[in-house]
Amino acid sequence: MAEWESPAAFQAATGQPSFPGREMPFPAHPGLYQAVAEDPPPGEDPGGVVLINAFEVPADGDDAFVMAWEATRQFLRTQPGYLATRLHRSLTPDADFRFVNIGRYESPQAFQAAVGQPGFRQAAAAIQHRAHPSLYEVVRR
Repeated sequence: MAEWESPAAFQAATGQPSFPGREMPFPAHPGLYQAVAEDPPPGEDPGGVVLINAFEVPADGDDAFVMAWEATRQFLRTQPGYLATRLHRSLTPDADFRFVNIGRYESPQAFQAAVGQPGFRQAAAAIQHRAHPSLYEVVRR
């Protein structure tokens, strides 16, 4: 994930013939997103692991999705090891992944314990859209 000054700056950079990544040898899902909700991390770099969860939400499903996501976030933020989260919505309604959540947890074990709770399963059941969650470790800054 990268942050750009504006959509125009992104388009100008990626429109250059010399832009690396123009010809990806694998399927890619580039998109521009704006943050719609955030629990900032407690300090500069909280460490731990990163949850990246992309959601397939149709453009007319935004309101219901955000309400269900908020209920899930309310539960997770009370769990030990939760550090931060930021929900992003695509600027274009036809993006493959309309929403992307990026969360931080102290460890994979803390994340697994949190999502193993009945309260999480109950809250997450209201999210009726396909999710693609994975845990990552930061390897470059």
